[in-house]
Amino acid sequence: MVRVHGNALKHGLTSDEVAYAWENPIRCRQRNGTDDPPLWISVGSLPDGRFAELIGFMDIDGVWCVFHAMVPPTKKFKRELGWR
Repeated sequence: MVRVHGNALKHGLTSDEVAYAWENPIRCRQRNGTDDPPLWISVGSLPDGRFAELIGFMDIDGVWCVFHAMVPPTKKFKRELGWR
């Protein structure tokens, strides 16, 4: 299950698109830092073939919460993932 926060929708994607992209990652990893809970970053595939950059975390109940989603992924974001 994926919970999509309202902030993830401000760049024009729908909740269904964000959830789909989170569940279909091309590349992901835990973000460096001291965030609690730890943040995960991902580039996921959308149903239409576009890629989305995503940031989320697993809540205390074990549910993924995505609070950032944007198309297309920025160069900086892809670099952070080690994907150029």
